[in-house]
Amino acid sequence: MKKQFVITFLLSLVVCMSAFAQRGGFRQGGDGEPRTAAERANAQTNALEKKLGLNADQKGKIYEINLTAANRNEELRASMRDQSADRETFRASRVENEKTRDASIEGLLTPEQKVKYTELKEAQKEKMEERKENRKELKGKGKLKKADDDDDNDDN
Repeated sequence: MKKQFVITFLLSLVVCMSAFAQRGGFRQGGDGEPRTAAERANAQTNALEKKLGLNADQKGKIYEINLTAANRNEELRASMRDQSADRETFRASRVENEKTRDASIEGLLTPEQKVKYTELKEAQKEKMEERKENRKELKGKGKLKKADDDDDNDDN
């Protein structure tokens, strides 16, 4: 009886593991395709709506801001792939794009929402710093490959 239970459990574990192995990557849709700029903008807008309590007018305007920023980032990535831009120019452009996006969004928010937005950005910054530290530790132990270093530059 115990033997049958163990075999059944192991078989179900293998089936579950293989089912999860068929899913797309972390930053991809379930079909394995990278998300489009519109999908990324929609996801960012929905997250802000939930966290900040945006009204319909704010949501529409913020979606347009996010879409513009996502399209710019996509263009930057394309120029980086074509090697027509160096890495530092790419990073500087991304930072400038993010600052423009943040300033535009803050212009649409109420004072209470601005406070929440600033808190969200600070929490995001702290999380990124923590990830950098963890990556440095892993890299120092030889558990992180050089190719993995480029993952920090991907979009949300």
